[in-house]
Amino acid sequence: MKYLKLIIFAGFAIRLLYAARIGFQGAADGLDMDAEGFYIRMVIIARSGIFEAMQVGEPLVLNTIGTLMGLFGDGVFVGCLFSCLAWLVSGLFFSKSVALTDANDSLKMMAVTLYSFWPTGIPYTTITLREPYQLMFVSIALYAALALFRSRNALYWPLLAFGLIGTGALHGGLAAFGIAMFILTMIFYSFFGGSKFPLVQVLFATVLAFIIGYFGFLNSGALGLNIDSGVIESAQSYQGGGIANYGRTNYKEEVASITGLDALFFVPIGLFQYLFEPMPWKISTSSDIVLFVENLTRLAIILLAIVELVKSPKHPQRTLLFFLISAYFAQEMLWSLGTVNWGTASRHHVPAMGLLILTGLQALFLRNHRLMAPRQITSAARAA
Repeated sequence: MKYLKLIIFAGFAIRLLYAARIGFQGAADGLDMDAEGFYIRMVIIARSGIFEAMQVGEPLVLNTIGTLMGLFGDGVFVGCLFSCLAWLVSGLFFSKSVALTDANDSLKMMAVTLYSFWPTGIPYTTITLREPYQLMFVSIALYAALALFRSRNALYWPLLAFGLIGTGALHGGLAAFGIAMFILTMIFYSFFGGSKFPLVQVLFATVLAFIIGYFGFLNSGALGLNIDSGVIESAQSYQGGGIANYGRTNYKEEVASITGLDALFFVPIGLFQYLFEPMPWKISTSSDIVLFVENLTRLAIILLAIVELVKSPKHPQRTLLFFLISAYFAQEMLWSLGTVNWGTASRHHVPAMGLLILTGLQALFLRNHRLMAPRQITSAARAA
């Protein structure tokens, strides 16, 4: 559907204009602290030709974009331009994913429009951060998974692996998400093949998860993680580091001591705050209002998805919705473990944006189908 690509290119044009504005302002005025730091490190690589040591996390983006800036110029606009191009690639793959669904054209256009013009998504996918590249790789992996479900073509497995490896290379937490996404794809691939309960695949995926998790634990340092003391304890440590740098947008002022059954509430409470802060009584700026509206949209999509999972048990497309919301929560839960303020959370929501919007698209499709079914039956009865 050509209109989907036109909307994506409109989103790209908006980002180019934003990048031009930042380029005019300069790094110190146009970029936030993290983006400015990334840009300076890219410029050092561009001018010196000396790469940062490769490991999971920042170096892949810094070394790649720094090299390209050495070829095309090291101005702020050039750095932002590559972020815009990464978003464009993500958008084109997202539009291909949308086209694979059975939703009608109006719903597809709404999904792509939301993806292109999500308010906080515009700046975060324009400035020199990792987020546009993380979103790009997640979008590639998401398209590959949906194409596998749809076509059963094994050639999409390498594309899925490419997307997930690229995702994991940019952040240790996303490396864990990549493992979860791969296992979810394996399981749901069997469901789409017609198996009511793919026991063999589930057992294989479970064993694989334990193996990968075990070796991942042993090599957590190489993944940019420090989980020697345990997952919950390490998450508390990450949160403690964030709380030490106190800011206005912190939704946690201290890390609670976790003992016994308290651990059962640590993850869901943290996830809820990560998804929906700031609460209305904490709003004090215009940017808080924007985030609050985005959070209401996020809440509406999640609630709609849960309702349709319950009310559309026999629809064959329910399986796809289950996959999408499972993958979405897998990524957001991992981000929530180390996040303590809604400013950082708004950035971390970006790589999961495609998963969230596709979840909403699929939920709306199921809702429309469920509401239309009685009318179709009534019309058929009258015609008879």
